[in-house]
Amino acid sequence: MGFCRAVEVGARIAMGSDAGSPFNDHGRNWRELIYMVDNGMTPMQAIVAATKNGAELLGLDDEIGTLEAGKRADVIVVDGNPLEDIAQIGNVVWVMKDGEEVTGKQEHL
Repeated sequence: MGFCRAVEVGARIAMGSDAGSPFNDHGRNWRELIYMVDNGMTPMQAIVAATKNGAELLGLDDEIGTLEAGKRADVIVVDGNPLEDIAQIGNVVWVMKDGEEVTGKQEHL
């Protein structure tokens, strides 16, 4: 498998999105992190692929991708530890977008 080999050799990987195509519903792309872990990444590597690496690939790393002063404050809080079980990343209980709390049920993350 190409993905597994890329992980083995230390290639920098960014999470992508086929959202909207069959079996890839909008708001469910977090499940890709589970597949990444199932295929050789650590949970932290998968999280970095979805945040820091993705921002760098898009040339937006001066705005997003890491929690740093001066960047947009997009944060989620989950019920569980995704470093122990990456599937916990889907159990979102609180969201901050651009430094503002987002209220209401977050089914579309």
